[in-house]
Amino acid sequence: MSKTDEYRQFANDCIVWARIATSDDQREQFLELAKKWMSDAESIDRGIELRPKEAAKASEMAGRPRRAMARHRREPTQAVAVLR
Repeated sequence: MSKTDEYRQFANDCIVWARIATSDDQREQFLELAKKWMSDAESIDRGIELRPKEAAKASEMAGRPRRAMARHRREPTQAVAVLR
């Protein structure tokens, strides 16, 4: 999977989490993160190099939702508890 495909998948994961968020604040955070992932994917497509600090921050932020998403696939009630 290419880096841009991976970033777009992260964005899609964030959108899924926004849909099941239990608060407006969580929903907004997931949607903002999805926008960041999509923006980074589009920048790479245009040949714009990402700054390492920004890429690392997005990757770090995405770590929690992706781990929770993996748990969600096994145990939905536990995954929602992780986000609370």
